[in-house]
Amino acid sequence: MITPFEVYLVMQLDSVSCALGVLGVGGLVFAAILTLFNGLSQHNANSFPSLCNMDERKAAWAQRAATRKKVLLFAIPVFLINSLIPSSKTAAAMIILPALTSKEVTEPLAAEGKELYALAKQALRDAVDAAPETMPAKDKK
Repeated sequence: MITPFEVYLVMQLDSVSCALGVLGVGGLVFAAILTLFNGLSQHNANSFPSLCNMDERKAAWAQRAATRKKVLLFAIPVFLINSLIPSSKTAAAMIILPALTSKEVTEPLAAEGKELYALAKQALRDAVDAAPETMPAKDKK
């Protein structure tokens, strides 16, 4: 049987997908900024070598490159996971609908429905049979 928490998770899949998309885009933007900053920094160091300490610059470039690699190793799997998450409607059709239409759920309802139908039918027959006795006679003109 499906639990209320599972239903809640299925209904929140769109929000989870949106959050993962934001994380992935943020990671890619951050990696692009690091790449751009590293490139500009290398260009300035090559243009004005006398104004900077090359050993410090190379260490900074290596640190930014390592950070960019870590960010990309985070952002790319987030995008892949996000692409595999179904929408709330799709997940509901895959998880909730089969749970609601299973035999364990529908058989008791069908038996109870048949019983209620028979009782309603009998009550209508009894009402129709009793109707001529209880209704006043109409005057014919």
